[in-house]
Amino acid sequence: MKKIKIAVSLIILLIGVAFAEEKADDKLVAVGDGFKISQKHLKSIMEFSEKEDFGSTDQEHKNAIVRLFCFAYEAKQLGLDKNPDAKKIEEEPIGRLFVLQKLYMDMVIETYPVSDLAIESYYWAHPQYFDAKKDDPINVELVPLTPELKKKIKMKIAEGKRAEMTFRMSDELKQKYHVVFCDTEGVCK
Repeated sequence: MKKIKIAVSLIILLIGVAFAEEKADDKLVAVGDGFKISQKHLKSIMEFSEKEDFGSTDQEHKNAIVRLFCFAYEAKQLGLDKNPDAKKIEEEPIGRLFVLQKLYMDMVIETYPVSDLAIESYYWAHPQYFDAKKDDPINVELVPLTPELKKKIKMKIAEGKRAEMTFRMSDELKQKYHVVFCDTEGVCK
């Protein structure tokens, strides 16, 4: 009888611990218009960072998960979640968020305004990339600046701005969706 009481007590204790852990996972990290980010989501990004061997602080993890949610939410608002790449990953929520973030940022890069003057400046400033006679460094002959080449140069310039645009767009989306970080108890103000 005593063994049964101990076993029952142990089971109740384990259920209580599991319930407490589940409650901790439900605590909010941040909220925005249209989404809530829980401790469970934060754990997912931390596990991903550890797996990829990124050394990040808790605040960097929080910023990363908020950025991920903002981009994914905006991507959904723009219908990018209908993309076949986004549909493939429905079973892994954090993976889907990453796909939506990439789709959104690819769209931003593609629509990034680059002037013709900037494209031509890049072309003339980097003749080594556009030399038709690569084997003759003295007699440089540039390939013609065709519309296709202009598009490639535009994408190269815009791609070079990806990190800067990621942070700028993240800040804009945090404002747009009124993102608020929560305290350690999960209270958002």
